Amino acid sequence: MHPLAKELNEALKGTIAEQMQSDVGRRIFFPKGIVAQAAEAGSQAKRFNATVGMSTSEGQPMHLSDIYNKFDTEVFKPSDIFAYAPGGGEAKLRQLWKEQMIEKNPSLKDKLFSLPLVTSGLTHGLSIVGQLFFGEGDTLVVPDLAWDNYELIYAHHLGGKVISFPFYTTDGGFNVDGMKEAIESVQGKKVRILLNFPNNPTGYTPSKVEMAAIVAALVELAEQGYKLMVITDDAYFGLFFEEETAPHSIFADLCDAHSNIFAVKCDAATKEELVWGFRIGFVTYGSKDLTEEHLDALNRRTLGIIRSTVSNCDKPGQSLLLQAMQNGPNYEADKMAVFTEMQ
Repeated sequence: MHPLAKELNEALKGTIAEQMQSDVGRRIFFPKGIVAQAAEAGSQAKRFNATVGMSTSEGQPMHLSDIYNKFDTEVFKPSDIFAYAPGGGEAKLRQLWKEQMIEKNPSLKDKLFSLPLVTSGLTHGLSIVGQLFFGEGDTLVVPDLAWDNYELIYAHHLGGKVISFPFYTTDGGFNVDGMKEAIESVQGKKVRILLNFPNNPTGYTPSKVEMAAIVAALVELAEQGYKLMVITDDAYFGLFFEEETAPHSIFADLCDAHSNIFAVKCDAATKEELVWGFRIGFVTYGSKDLTEEHLDALNRRTLGIIRSTVSNCDKPGQSLLLQAMQNGPNYEADKMAVFTEMQ
């Protein structure tokens, strides 16, 4: 095993995250050399930076004017469009996404959770999480009404098992008891659960009472010694149209609910910010006993998966989104208009 992988394993030792890791998760790491070489080249290279495979002229990436001129060149420099993004995404975008996450989920304000990492869309985020924490012999619990890509990722791609429970009770509410029974049916006491609200394909979001009941059921199982990893697919977050609907991500409730609950939030700008084809997603971690050092180790481990698959994610999309979120005069008004039209 590589020394950097051992270092991360030691940093996570004894945590719920360490216990949930797959074999790939235990082996993967982010090479320190990449960052050091890029920094050195940035200060010394005059024309070609071979460490990142990018040629520059007068400090900017070489590019085609026919492409660059399609952008607002008064706002965007060539480096905003053509340069590689950092492996974890643009730092300002990550911080702004975290701030907006807290704004949308006020109970997160004083809670400790990781700085989101940028992924190439939400599907990529779900796949990354799977590679790190799921594999052959593991079981994922999902409702029977769920996105078919879950089975493709976790069963057919990663080789684990996906089991389901009836989504609805006979009264038409979310089946908390069915979820609990499905978890209890898994052999052993390490279980992964994936919850998606608003749900695809039903559109259903639990009421505030139901959300509290889901959290209580998971905490009860954690108290019994179950090690639970709860992945929240928040692809449709914000599409809350009923007054009794819980208006927040269940990640906000679970990220400090119990030391035996490891919460992972997968979300994206895709639908929240109406940038469907930009493929900008985020992965965020939280658990009661995870420290800043643990969260940093988790992010470094996740950077290893990103590095070993796509290297880094879309740069122009991140630049455009960041500019709109920071300075767009119509940003909030346009989103509200779409939200109103969809009601």
